[in-house]
Formats: sequence, C-alpha cells, structure tokens
Amino acid sequence: MKEHNHCQYDVTIVGSGPSGTVLAYELAQQGCKVLIIEKNKLPRSKVCAGGITVRASLLLPFDFSQIVEDVIYGARLSYNFKLKKTRIYDKPLAYTVMREKFDYHLVSRACEAGVTLVEGVEARHIDVDRDRVLVRTKSDTFSSSVLVGADGSNSVVVQSLGLKQGFEYGLALNSHISLDKDKALEWDGLLGLDLGIPGGYAWVFPKQDCLSVGAGGSFRVARRLKPSVTRLIQAYNLGSVDPRLIRGHLMPLRRAKTPLSHPRVLLVGDAAGLIDPLSGEGIYYALKSSYLASGAIMRFIKGEAADLRDYEAAVDNELMPDLKAARTIQKINSAAPYLFSHLLNENDRVWRAFCRLLRGEKTYVDIKNFLSPPLRLIFRYF
Repeated sequence: MKEHNHCQYDVTIVGSGPSGTVLAYELAQQGCKVLIIEKNKLPRSKVCAGGITVRASLLLPFDFSQIVEDVIYGARLSYNFKLKKTRIYDKPLAYTVMREKFDYHLVSRACEAGVTLVEGVEARHIDVDRDRVLVRTKSDTFSSSVLVGADGSNSVVVQSLGLKQGFEYGLALNSHISLDKDKALEWDGLLGLDLGIPGGYAWVFPKQDCLSVGAGGSFRVARRLKPSVTRLIQAYNLGSVDPRLIRGHLMPLRRAKTPLSHPRVLLVGDAAGLIDPLSGEGIYYALKSSYLASGAIMRFIKGEAADLRDYEAAVDNELMPDLKAARTIQKINSAAPYLFSHLLNENDRVWRAFCRLLRGEKTYVDIKNFLSPPLRLIFRYF
C-alpha cells in the first residue's frame, strides 16, 4: 500500500457535496493545500429534490445561474392531497437544480482554485496520530494535518471515530417524472407542497424537462411516505412513476452537544446532522458549517488554536438555536398538521414569514420571537 508524503496536504476532505467543496474552495483561497476524496466518479446522482433556497444561494462564493433549472416564486398548496390554493411572492424564493450538475459545478470551481480531487476512491479506515491524520483507501494512504468528514448521512468519518451518538433520523424519498412542454409550463416558477403528513410534507419541484416528486418526514411516518408520493402524483395529475424508481435518503438530525470534532477532525453538513428538521433542507446549513469550519481550521493550522473544538462551539452558538426552533415548529406541525397548513394557506403574515425565511431575511428564532407571548409559551412544551 502506497503512503503519500507525510502531511502532504494541509486538509483532507472526505466527500464532494456542497459542504466539502465550498470548504475546500475557501481553504484553497487562503493558501491551504487541500485534497477531496470522493467515492463515486463525478458527476454522480443524488437523492434530492434539488431546491436551493435563496438564503442558501447567498452563501455560495461563486455564480451558479448557468445550471439553474427554474426560479421559484410561489407554491401550489394542498392538504391530504386536496388542492387548496396557489400562493405567489414578489421575489424569488428558491432555485431548482439537478444535483449531479450542481455538485459537479461546485467541485469544478474548487479544483480551479487549486484543490486536488481523487474520485472513484472510497475511504475505508481513518487513523488519528498526534501530528497527522491518515485516510486509508484500498490502494493508498493519504496524510494531512486535518481531516473533514463531509461524506453525508452514511459518513465513514463518523463511523470510524465513533461520533454517531445523539443523532435522530428522518427519511426522504424522491423520484423524477418526465413531462411534455405544456404540462411543464403549468409548473413554471411553482413548487407543489402537501402538508398533510404529520411532521413532514410531500413536494413537487419543477425542472426544465421533469419534475422531482417526493415526500419526507420522521421515521415515525416512514411507512406513509411512498404511498404519499403516489397520492401526490395522482392529486396533481402528473401521470405515474415506477415505485422502483423512488429512492430513499436518510436525514441525520443533530441534537445539541452531539460531538462534531476530534483533535484533528471535524464534521460538516449532513455528516454533522445539520439538516433543517422542519423542511429537510441541508444545503443552507452545510454551507454555514463550511464557513465556520474554515475559520476553525485556519486558526488551528496557523497555531492560534490547540485543536478544532472552537468549531463545535461556533455551531452550538450560531446554528443550533435556529435548528432547535425549527425542531419545535416541526413537533407542533406533527401534532397539528391541519393548523400548520391552514395558516400557510389563509394567513398572509404566516405566508410572508415563510417566504422571508426561504430568502434568508428571517430565521426560525426571529419567527419564534415574533409570536405573541401566549403563543411563545408553546415552545416550552415541545
């Protein structure tokens, strides 16, 4: 087995999703020698609805407009697959992409910045020594000062270092339906959202030549998700999809104080369980965690910090309050999904708050604090 030169890289990142590639790009811009190890050949498909909220897009360090499939301004809302109404906002809420194109675009930009990519190679074992981290693959061993786990919900880094305690899990299912041009025009600029799944929802995300259709929620409602996808397709008169083409994806959800770092290792994005428990959005928090990780890594490499523990503190201080508020709203939605759906349909203030959340103009904490004192008390009981 070949071992690369001692600390040949400053940072090795396992995984080439948004969290890993944006972190790699940021570190390379600051002069670090960065390696990304990706187990698949790129571009590769991923189970994802392909929605990039405006708040997530504002965190990207480069343009991605050339791969945008559609710009979302509103939503067709339903409850238990009975259509309610279509609501529109006057500014963009999200952009849809094909994830294989989006991720490949990000990793290409990272490589242009000087990042080294090794693809089609799986990290199998990790050793953390006093002054380096070794990532062993089938044929090579890569050495670096710092290792980042950006390898998603089934993270090898998490499993190797025993950092998996404290995660909860949700489940998302997704598939694609091809459409003719006339049908596609009906969905131009619109999402489909059915809020009848307690603690979750079913969705339609428009692309240029197809629709992403799926459903997600906690494990408690896992058995309802595939039938919900079928019912959604019927309710919106979208045709049909082969059930064998509906693919699933685990969504790890971090609890407060779950460990995210080791002396020379840290976790970002889905590997860290930084997923919105209400919407299932992962890219926004993946990017936020990457910037927090970048700062912690640079302080460590420069000798300004003895380890990477201040990254975990930054996540707890800057990301977890919002995720905690989102979890509470998700529990309320699970207990009373009709109320949640009714408010989004009929209450203009709630609709505008939802839109401003997607645009990054409001946070879940802002929404919690905006409530009247009696309603704010609800957050103490969930």
